[in-house]
Amino acid sequence: MNTTTVRIALGLAFAAMLALVGLSRPRAAGAQTEVHRETSTSREFAVSEFIPCANGGEGEFVTVTGTTRDRTFWALNDRHISFDISTSYQGKGVGRTTGDTYVLNDSFRSKLNFQLDSAPEEDTIIEKSNIIGQGKAPNLVLHRLTHVTVNSKGEVTADHFDINFQCR
Repeated sequence: MNTTTVRIALGLAFAAMLALVGLSRPRAAGAQTEVHRETSTSREFAVSEFIPCANGGEGEFVTVTGTTRDRTFWALNDRHISFDISTSYQGKGVGRTTGDTYVLNDSFRSKLNFQLDSAPEEDTIIEKSNIIGQGKAPNLVLHRLTHVTVNSKGEVTADHFDINFQCR
């Protein structure tokens, strides 16, 4: 499972848990209780990614190690919850076949907004990756955008997915 899928799954699982907690608590009529929290963490990572333009266009797996920084903000009021999740990765990589070296600069942002007692929902996920080759190694630039909107009837009214990568 790729890292983006894991991040989305974790965010959605967390959102579902908060929604259940919010739905199970008693509410006073007209009350506008708001709870919010922001967290920041930093951790080391190691991952292997296939770079299609490496190794003279044959592609190769590049093992990247570095640091990831996560910032999560969520707010919950009487009927609405929103998440803003940002992650950045900085690291260095080495091609398994060629030994070429790379520098990784990656950012990921996810915004989720929905009502606890009905279906309106809006989700936007943006990922930008720059895998910069050192010396003769090529660069890989990746942009990914996903946006989904669901109306109060539970119908998807907008669904957009765009992925673009360039080898330079």
